[in-house]
Amino acid sequence: MHNQSIWAETVTMPNFLPLTQDIKTDTLIIGGGMTGLLCGHFMKEQGRDYILIEQNQIAGHTTAGTTAKITTQHGLIYSNLLRYQGEDIAQGYYLANKEALQRLTDMAQNTDCDFEYQTNLVYDMESEVSIEDEIKALEEIGGAGIFVKKPEGLPVTPKAAIATLNQAQFHPLKFAKAIAAPQQEHIYEKTRALGIEKEGTGYIISTADGHAIRAKEVIIATHFPFKNIRGLYFIKMHQSRSYEILLEGIGKDKLPPFMAMGSQPENLSLRTYKDKLILGGHGGKTGENHGNFNQLLEDARHYYPEAKVTRTWAAQDCMTLDQMPYIGNHNPSYENIKVATGYNKWGMTNSMVAALALTDQMEREIADIFYPHRSMAHPQVLVNLATSTANLLKLKRPRCSHLGCALVWNKEEQSWDCPCHGSRFHKEGSILNEPAQKPITKPSGV
Repeated sequence: MHNQSIWAETVTMPNFLPLTQDIKTDTLIIGGGMTGLLCGHFMKEQGRDYILIEQNQIAGHTTAGTTAKITTQHGLIYSNLLRYQGEDIAQGYYLANKEALQRLTDMAQNTDCDFEYQTNLVYDMESEVSIEDEIKALEEIGGAGIFVKKPEGLPVTPKAAIATLNQAQFHPLKFAKAIAAPQQEHIYEKTRALGIEKEGTGYIISTADGHAIRAKEVIIATHFPFKNIRGLYFIKMHQSRSYEILLEGIGKDKLPPFMAMGSQPENLSLRTYKDKLILGGHGGKTGENHGNFNQLLEDARHYYPEAKVTRTWAAQDCMTLDQMPYIGNHNPSYENIKVATGYNKWGMTNSMVAALALTDQMEREIADIFYPHRSMAHPQVLVNLATSTANLLKLKRPRCSHLGCALVWNKEEQSWDCPCHGSRFHKEGSILNEPAQKPITKPSGV
């Protein structure tokens, strides 16, 4: 079995040269995933002066691991937003993602990226009430969902589901390749940012190769912000693992006629790609025990015994306190350093939301609901702090190079994982997932 996604296996991405000299620009975009590429796409359309740097290869990390569902229905989110944050926030989130869905579908339809419209289904294994509440919440903020009792086409039998029509799915790397190609003169790969310092009215960004980039504005689109700059993102977010397997040889009559996911993290996620099924599920917080690939493979054998598992891969996502991304000023003291992070496993529409907001194409009243320094009054803050404290106090373990938390050995994925902030390291010590910026010394005894 492969540990590369179906997306990475089926497209050859373009190569871009590394930065080899000092340079000046109006806007520097740090990070070449979907968010950075979309920001660059719109800036090029606007005729703006910008460059984009990526430490490895564009769209090679988080974007390569996505299931690439394009939908406004991010689980049962609207009933929660309406209940805890009010109608304005719930409606703003819906309108932002509705606009993002429209922009993505408009662009993707004119791109060779295996785009297709699809119904999205969110099911609940335990209760009809949660589905009914979500539909009522949607109606209250101007959206619509269809109640489906015991939907057919799933390998499990839920109590009920909400169906959202006219959503979509595509090949994310084919799409990324298409929007990157016209930006050839703006993109530098193998160019890693190390630090940001104020310089007059702008900033100077140092790179690992010793070059300096001077910019009036900086957009940090690196999944987890590579520099905290007193933004407290290590408290405001935790990271979560997701697992996917590719099944081939399933009869066409057993492929679901929709995209689907359960309302709970351990529930199964499904989407098709041509005649194949991408089955996901059993994820959880990085550094903690959860189902992992083993449970997912067991489900595949149980529900699709005739299928062959041809690929397995994992993804990691930043989870915020209130289910909404952080998009806007990285820190109130650094007016022209912007950040986009915390997509809560919904990176396709939320990356577009970020790009529209950061390139001034979204109504300001809506864009402002994603302000990164909104209230932190949420129980998850205490959980995050307790986890960090407990792991900082543990002795005799390899330590994370980020903030020194004790690492946990992940036997299934053969990695050292940080339960505090989600950094992951290869058993030899190299970085697999950030926010860590330095490798660790190879731990002994593995």
